[in-house]
Amino acid sequence: MCCALSACALSGVNASNSLSAYTIEQNTIGTYVFCANDDCPKATPKTIAEALPYVPTPAVDTTPQYKYKVYFALGKSNLNQTATKHLNRWLPELKQANTIYLRGWADSVGGRNTAINRRLSKQRALNVQTWLKKRGVKAHVVLNSQPPCCNQQNSRIVAIDIKE
Repeated sequence: MCCALSACALSGVNASNSLSAYTIEQNTIGTYVFCANDDCPKATPKTIAEALPYVPTPAVDTTPQYKYKVYFALGKSNLNQTATKHLNRWLPELKQANTIYLRGWADSVGGRNTAINRRLSKQRALNVQTWLKKRGVKAHVVLNSQPPCCNQQNSRIVAIDIKE
């Protein structure tokens, strides 16, 4: 009696034993035993639990949320009129903060890891910090610049968080 098995190595073969003496090693995952007739365990009927209906998970906005965002033009780090208007509106609250977190961002125009985008995100945060200090904000400022992200206008920002 012979059998053909692909990608398997037979071991422990002894011609005088029944088929249950044959073991198979397959890809070093495990050892399997062949059996015949009464040597084999009896089949046990299995029941499969009814599958639960698919319920799609609602989309979750994973965009980080910040207290304030200062927007910048493409390739620019200077504060424009709209940005300074917003900063002036937020200034009373920023002056009350103990710590201000400034996180500069750039979009991925020109490549996700270009040196110019990394410098741009850092310079944006530095420019906001300079503006705040010139207006009397005494809070400790923590600067952070992020790698280029998401080729979108709303990723050209300095995000502002405060800790009172």
